[in-house]
Amino acid sequence: MSMYETGTVSATADATTITGSGTKWADQRNGIGPQCTIAIYGAGTVDLYAIARVDSDTQITVTRPVSRAFSGSAYGVLVAETQSVQYFANMLAAQLGYYQSQMDGWQEIMTGDGSVTITAPDGREVTISSFKKLTDDMVGKAASGVNSDITELKGLTTALSISQGGTGAKTAADARNNLGLGTAAINNTGDTGSNIPKSNQVRAAHAKSQPGLVSNVASDFGSNFNSLSPGDYAIGSAAAVGMSSGPGITGQHWASVSKFGWNHSFLVDWVVDSGLSAVHLGTRFYNGSSGSWSGWTIFYNNRNTTKASDGTLKAASPVVKLFTDGSFDFTDEAEGVTVIRQGIGKYLIEGCQGLNSDAEWGGIDGGFDIPTDRNKQPLLWLDYDVNADGSVLVKTFHRTHPTAPVWARNERDGYTDGDPIDIPSDQYVSVRVGMPLDSIWNQKQQPPEQTS
Repeated sequence: MSMYETGTVSATADATTITGSGTKWADQRNGIGPQCTIAIYGAGTVDLYAIARVDSDTQITVTRPVSRAFSGSAYGVLVAETQSVQYFANMLAAQLGYYQSQMDGWQEIMTGDGSVTITAPDGREVTISSFKKLTDDMVGKAASGVNSDITELKGLTTALSISQGGTGAKTAADARNNLGLGTAAINNTGDTGSNIPKSNQVRAAHAKSQPGLVSNVASDFGSNFNSLSPGDYAIGSAAAVGMSSGPGITGQHWASVSKFGWNHSFLVDWVVDSGLSAVHLGTRFYNGSSGSWSGWTIFYNNRNTTKASDGTLKAASPVVKLFTDGSFDFTDEAEGVTVIRQGIGKYLIEGCQGLNSDAEWGGIDGGFDIPTDRNKQPLLWLDYDVNADGSVLVKTFHRTHPTAPVWARNERDGYTDGDPIDIPSDQYVSVRVGMPLDSIWNQKQQPPEQTS
């Protein structure tokens, strides 16, 4: 005989269910099922019960009430009689019958039109709707709910209405029409090929082109402004809008114009800043009453400012940043410079034309920005020499503050005030340099040569 004796069992007197702990009764591989015998081992006694059904891994129902209570008792389920051919035949017939009932049930689920009840492997009965019944139920619920106009499901070929979150159409044109979209819905925005927007492009509200102004705007841009309406725009030459000549300022230029109620017009365009030796975005106003232009206002941006070592922004370009080991960085306008660390605290900048004399940086002798501590005290003394070839030798020295509190004196072992020292490793020195007329940046700004 073969016995299943895993775990322990408990039951109350007169109950018809036995509870297991650590048992796996529903696992068919163990062979436990109806008509098997369960033996409860007591103190010198054995109680036998026939199994009516297996309810779960930890519960079985027996055919007669339990005669006396037991808890945590050992047990054994007789699952096979080695010499019984009849038992094997009965088990095989039961398994084949179960599998056949499963096949019949699933066939009915796939092809029938109602609900089917099948017995799960653990003995529980489960009712499943057939595929056809599921489809019919879905359509019926849609027809009786908020989507009552959906009466069939055939590959979703029926367009969803607008109230259902769709467009009520199967083509893009019909969808736009149903949604009330005009011709702008299929047009691009902006100007992709000409200064005058194309007819198939979307313009700003109330804006319209003034192609008639193009021919005479160069001679009298201001008076033509007076003929514009709010939202109009026009095109003029660099000279017409009072721009300086210089790199990149040639030919026709776009002028964004708006007309205000007090007879003023607003112009945005690129402008040459002679102090920066570069082209930057600027704005100016035209007073229609006096017939005069205001001066240019230059927009500050990443090309005409630099971040100093203390984190503040300064008007800049061209600027070279020197680091402790002689490595360096530069703004676009300073392209072409090189830096060589010649020794402790000595950095030679080559490829420049001396220092820039911009007053915002203190004039010709003030084109430097040195690192400071958290109290804005300079960390370095700085000196420089401008060589005959325009190169600049920057020299840095240790700087102490003996009158400050001890923790703010910037004292370092091995250095006294005025000793040559490299730039701190976590800081840099900014140098405002002048650039020669044939620098890489200036050459890039020249208009391309015309070929015949």
